[in-house]
Amino acid sequence: TWEVAGSSHVDQYFLDTLEELWDRDVGAPLPLDCEQPPMSRIPFRYVLNAAIEHLRTWVDEGISPPSAPPIQTKMSEGEVRAIRDDHGNALGGIQLPDHAVPIALNSGRNAGGGFCTLFGSHESFSPTTLRRLYPTREAYVEAFAKAVKKSLDGGFILQSDADIMLREVASASVGRR
Repeated sequence: TWEVAGSSHVDQYFLDTLEELWDRDVGAPLPLDCEQPPMSRIPFRYVLNAAIEHLRTWVDEGISPPSAPPIQTKMSEGEVRAIRDDHGNALGGIQLPDHAVPIALNSGRNAGGGFCTLFGSHESFSPTTLRRLYPTREAYVEAFAKAVKKSLDGGFILQSDADIMLREVASASVGRR
């Protein structure tokens, strides 16, 4: 079982690819009346790519996929809830770089009308929090690159997706003044 911390059933990337088709086929904007800002930005698709490749290797070569720790949970008010860090991000699970080196609170949870429960949420950190976490652009890029390597070494992303992540972080504005 692989659980991807901070991811949601429908993330921003999926929405970006869906919007044009939704407008064409439904003729109305996708309802986004959620309690929290919708659409996790954790790129679940990269883990899915790795999972499919591991499945192929398992079937063809008998090599089972790596295991991953579960998202850490506790019972609270009669519900199982994720244990969260000081910023509200879930602990444990597969920690993709966007979650391990956060610039926002990303969650698989949301509420409200329509498909909100599938969208998760994304709430950007304040500029003050970002400056405290990443005093320089280099600090952010270096931490992100280390997290990419950890995800790649763990088998949770493919090299091609790691390359995309590293190209994208190279142009990140975090730490720029």
